[in-house]
Amino acid sequence: MSRSSTLAYYLRHDDSYDFDPKGWRSVENLCGDLGFSLEELVDIVKKDQKGRFEFDEQMTMVRALYGHSVDVYPDLQVGIPPETLYHGTSLDRLDNILKEGLKPMRRKFVHLSADIDTALKVGMRHGIPVVLKLNTRYMAENGNAFYMSRSKKSEIWVVESVLPEFLTLI
Repeated sequence: MSRSSTLAYYLRHDDSYDFDPKGWRSVENLCGDLGFSLEELVDIVKKDQKGRFEFDEQMTMVRALYGHSVDVYPDLQVGIPPETLYHGTSLDRLDNILKEGLKPMRRKFVHLSADIDTALKVGMRHGIPVVLKLNTRYMAENGNAFYMSRSKKSEIWVVESVLPEFLTLI
């Protein structure tokens, strides 16, 4: 596993750590107990193409901006999404999704992409990829809130769930 993936695990899924409500983890813990160096953390955060991580202003804490399975809520911003967002998944999950909609499963939110290529890459991680298009205007009109990650490198939107009537297979 890459060091970036290891950091993602420690910041998104490590239920043995007592995160603060916004998902911050101490640099001291990561460096002292888990074998990272400060230079390595800075390098991972800076070079992460997806913009998944951020330091606090003092660089004493670090967190993931989205993708959590632990009970934390980083500063997601309620926003008006583009007219269409996409979700990448695998062909073997498609029938269930078209019946029941999208659920966060082991995560806190369903992740959505602003473009088809990103959604396709996500789907490829799980098997034969398929991409679903969401009618975000219809979802918003029906009371669904959209949250945008604070990532400066990628446009990631999240929602609590997506009912099947808002989905179209493309």
